[in-house]
Amino acid sequence: MIALRTCAAGQWGLFGQNDAAYKRAFGRNAVRVIPAEVDELLELGDEIDALRASLGFSGGNALYARLKSYRKLPAGNASTEPRLARQLLAELEADGVHEAS
Repeated sequence: MIALRTCAAGQWGLFGQNDAAYKRAFGRNAVRVIPAEVDELLELGDEIDALRASLGFSGGNALYARLKSYRKLPAGNASTEPRLARQLLAELEADGVHEAS
């Protein structure tokens, strides 16, 4: 939730919407540096999904799946990263998901 709140406040990178522009500017093989928090979050999500699968749970972590689906949305004026973060936070709060204290 901290990464979502940071993105909602204006820090881009969580949803990867600038990745295509970065590749256009620096070449298709360019490697963009993902903010450390985002990289860690994605690695943890993949690790959790792998652990769940190894334990026989069907499907992955629902929250991580939702984040990944948001990361696949096309960039545009109506769906800037801060707006997506606010929308996802609102969905999580509506689902009763609260930040751990």
